[in-house]
Amino acid sequence: MHVITGIAWVGASFYFVWLDNHLYKLKAKETQDKGVDGELWAVHGGGFYNPQKYMVAPKELPHGLHWFYWESYSTWILAVGVIVSTMVVFVSWLTCHLFSARAAFLITGAMMATAMTANVDGLPLGGGSESLGSSWAGHVRFSAGPGTKKSLQA
Repeated sequence: MHVITGIAWVGASFYFVWLDNHLYKLKAKETQDKGVDGELWAVHGGGFYNPQKYMVAPKELPHGLHWFYWESYSTWILAVGVIVSTMVVFVSWLTCHLFSARAAFLITGAMMATAMTANVDGLPLGGGSESLGSSWAGHVRFSAGPGTKKSLQA
């Protein structure tokens, strides 16, 4: 699963890099006033697509907005799961060979409890969560800062 989600994450990243490199700058005043920086017309599977890139969020975001973050989070979460599982198996094996059965059980349990306690705060959502949260709450439109910085880092 980790490899499959990693492929989905890299594929989505490649698509958006390609999309950014093929956008046409718009000259129509109407679209510039809406904040549209560029657009592209494409055809795939018999359907026509017209993605538009906004440099800042529009005044109102749709509730059906698709946010591409689960590809990276799933890859990361599954990698942590693989690492933690491997570590638990190794520590269990090692403690069984170095200590009595009761000590091995306690050491492995303490290690797992420590890992679960460290995970209580949850995962950070990056620059997009703050921006989307403020837009959906109806606050002032956010700047291009967090999203642009993340885009440039990718």
